[in-house]
Amino acid sequence: MGSGTGGTQTTQNNIAQGQLALSQQQQAQANKVEGIVEPGLQTAENYYTSLSSGDPTKIMAAIGPAVSQIGSQTQQSKNSITQSTPRGGAQDLALAEADISKAGQVGNLETQAYTGAFPALASLFQGGAGISATDISNAISSASGAATTTAQVGQEEASGKASTMGLLGSLAGVGGKIGAGFTPNG
Repeated sequence: MGSGTGGTQTTQNNIAQGQLALSQQQQAQANKVEGIVEPGLQTAENYYTSLSSGDPTKIMAAIGPAVSQIGSQTQQSKNSITQSTPRGGAQDLALAEADISKAGQVGNLETQAYTGAFPALASLFQGGAGISATDISNAISSASGAATTTAQVGQEEASGKASTMGLLGSLAGVGGKIGAGFTPNG
C-alpha cells in the first residue's frame, strides 16, 4: 500500500517540478519579448504622441518625406503643363490648380497624421500590452498548476500518515487487548 502512494507522490512531485520549470521558461520568454518589443514600441509611441500634440511643426516634420514627394509630383505636373499648354490664361489656371492640388494633398496628409495618431496610440498600447500579458498569463497558469499539484501531494501525504497512524493505533489497541487477556500462569 505504501509503495503505491509513494510512487504517485513522486510522480506528482515530478509533474509539479515540470510545471514550475515551464512557468519559469514562460516568464523568461515574456521578459525576452518585452525586451525586444519595448524599444520599437517606445519609438512608435513617441512618434504618435508628437503627432497627437497638434503642433504643426512636429506634424510637418513627421510628414516631411511625403510632402517632399507631393512637391516633386507637383513640379513634374507643372513642367508638363508648361511644355504642353500654350502661354496664357489656360496655362496660368492649370499651374494654379496644380498648386491648389498640392496644398490640398498636404492638408489632407496633415489631417490624417493628426487624427490617425490617436487610434495608433491605442493600438500600440493594446498590442504591446497584449504580447507580454499573454506570456505572463501563461507563466502564472503554469505556476498555479505547480502549486495545485504540490498541494495535492501534501494532502495525500497527510492522508497517508493519518491512515498509517490509524493502523498503528488499531494494532496497538489489539495488542493491548491481547496483552490484557494473557495471563502467564493461566
